[in-house]
Amino acid sequence: MATHFESLTLDRPDLFGVTLSGTVSPGDKERLRELAAKCLKHGQVQVIMDLSGLGALGGGGAGALADFQAQLVGAGGGSVFVGAGEVMRHFLEQKFVDVPLVLYETVDEALVAIEAESPGTTVTAAPEPTPEAIPAAEEATPTDAMDDVLDEVEAAPKNAVLRKANQYTSLSDALEALGAWSDTKDHAEFSQALANLLFSHGLAGETVLLARRGDEFVDAGGERRVPASGGFAQTVASINRPLTLLDIPAEDLDDEDATLLEALAPDVILPVIREDTLAAMVLLQREGEDHDYNVAENFALELLMRVLNSREVSSGDAVLDADHDDSSTWEPDGTTAAEVLLQLALDLPEAVDRPHFWRIFSRHCWPVLPIAQLGFLGQDRVRPQLMAGGNDSWMGLELSGEKLQLFLQTMERPVAVENMPSFFKTTRDALRQAGAEWIVALKWEGKFIGTVLIQLDPGYGNSDPTELLEELFIETSRLLARYHDTNDSADVNLELVRVLISQAEKNHHGSDSQTATMVKQVGRLARVMAFPPDQERDMIYGCLLRDIGLMDKTVDFPQGDRNWTQEQREIWRSHPDEGSGLLVNLGLPATITDVVRSHHERYDGRGFPRGLDGHNIPLVARVVSIAECYSEMITGTDGQTPLSPVAAAELLRREAGSRFDPDLVELFLKAVLPSGPRSGHAVAFPPVLEPAG
Repeated sequence: MATHFESLTLDRPDLFGVTLSGTVSPGDKERLRELAAKCLKHGQVQVIMDLSGLGALGGGGAGALADFQAQLVGAGGGSVFVGAGEVMRHFLEQKFVDVPLVLYETVDEALVAIEAESPGTTVTAAPEPTPEAIPAAEEATPTDAMDDVLDEVEAAPKNAVLRKANQYTSLSDALEALGAWSDTKDHAEFSQALANLLFSHGLAGETVLLARRGDEFVDAGGERRVPASGGFAQTVASINRPLTLLDIPAEDLDDEDATLLEALAPDVILPVIREDTLAAMVLLQREGEDHDYNVAENFALELLMRVLNSREVSSGDAVLDADHDDSSTWEPDGTTAAEVLLQLALDLPEAVDRPHFWRIFSRHCWPVLPIAQLGFLGQDRVRPQLMAGGNDSWMGLELSGEKLQLFLQTMERPVAVENMPSFFKTTRDALRQAGAEWIVALKWEGKFIGTVLIQLDPGYGNSDPTELLEELFIETSRLLARYHDTNDSADVNLELVRVLISQAEKNHHGSDSQTATMVKQVGRLARVMAFPPDQERDMIYGCLLRDIGLMDKTVDFPQGDRNWTQEQREIWRSHPDEGSGLLVNLGLPATITDVVRSHHERYDGRGFPRGLDGHNIPLVARVVSIAECYSEMITGTDGQTPLSPVAAAELLRREAGSRFDPDLVELFLKAVLPSGPRSGHAVAFPPVLEPAG
């Protein structure tokens, strides 16, 4: 990410303050030179530069700042630097050899020191400027003029930093490559699969995999390499957890190590350990303003390490993203508990409420622990809430009594219902009659969160899953601990909207099959693209509300837009803006309004209402437009003859790149036609899929 410049308001007119945010890289050198030139032009050569907002600073960036300082010093001025952390100081000290490096902790400290003519923490002595070279205070440019200077620099062309073309992917697809990887094979496919996975979940914008090749660690293209005996590799090998640059002692780095870290400035480094030996290193760099990983994201990275370090990674048969059929017979598919935990760590923090949380949990656990029924008993509750499954008898269970509550809260391990103490015979019989087989107490950091009741699929052959239950629920308790006993109504609201839109569609078209089919297809594509559950839910809201701008219109839109009146055309083309206008003041997530406003935009820019093109169209709107078109074709909207899925797929591919995002078309067809579309008879698009004009 490029550097962003903001003016730093200071009381003294002879000082110019600037705050840097983002990441200073070699590509920003020219922009810093331009900033120095503008400062000199306006007589501002005394600069306070705040670095506390920088996410990373490599050697190239430090060199750019040294060049900036050299220009100011040459004009008799100079800059002082504020908020540089330990790693930044390391790189700055290496580059500020012939120019002064003056560092302060805060802007206030810098101002006090300047007022007292104190040199601050000087690493390299500054040359004494000649008096005539220092401009007078009254000649200084006001702050608002310097804002214009920064605007000019921000508007200047930036050297683009090219990133690998990452694609959205699901965990199961990524694991197919991860499981097949061997540290003795070419690792290009593995590297890209890993980059896709981390990109899909917002964990990294740039991923570099360095795999062991003889005496070096080398990337897939052979362009980046560090010695296996170097300080960087040795440190990563000795710390079996996610690392940051702060964990790498600068004095242990050799020249090759330092050059690599300066160029990449990774936010996190993941070691891949095979047979107690460092087999690879994964270097991650985030996108956006915030480079820090939160607790849940760090947890996900730890679990990813567990998957990568396991010798039992599945060979690609995992079905983590597929919904299971409760009536089907369960069979193992090679998925490991580590893979399931990773998917849970990625998805569960995004759950909207507790029912949503437990449905995600049950779906992802199915490959290793087929849960047929799951009930959750919250603190101070006596009736469990049925979270997964459809056995109404669970809702009639009553788990009251002081002794029983104490037993549930003090359980150290999962307990089979059959093994409950005899003095709980009545409760045990009621649980057995309802089908409950296991009881698990959820605790995190010594605090009791609630109790889970489980019934497993009859096909599950493990007579004692105690250890697996512990492994899954210990980590899940960590994620559940952030939820509170609130009114969990998000799912109810979604169903209410679905019913209301369904009735309106039936009144208008005689059937609600199109939207019902469309919602199903959006869900499939969302899972293939590894969208987090809350975004999938919001896309479904967007599907249901996409034509809300037409709800109060009495005008009909007959089949075949060639016969439409000018009024009909105007109403049709304005309904996305009208619909989003109705929603904008409700504080809804951007995903919903993006779908409503942009679902009629085209990839080639010939859509409406704004004529957006390519990736300027919001991703979720590009997804929904494909699902809408496909659903129209296979359901036969407005009296058209329904097409077969194969014929509809053929038409989607024909329009890829013009009407639709070509990458998303391929992902969509993968989701709805897992075996791939077969060639069929030639067909043409139905005439009223996208009104012209």
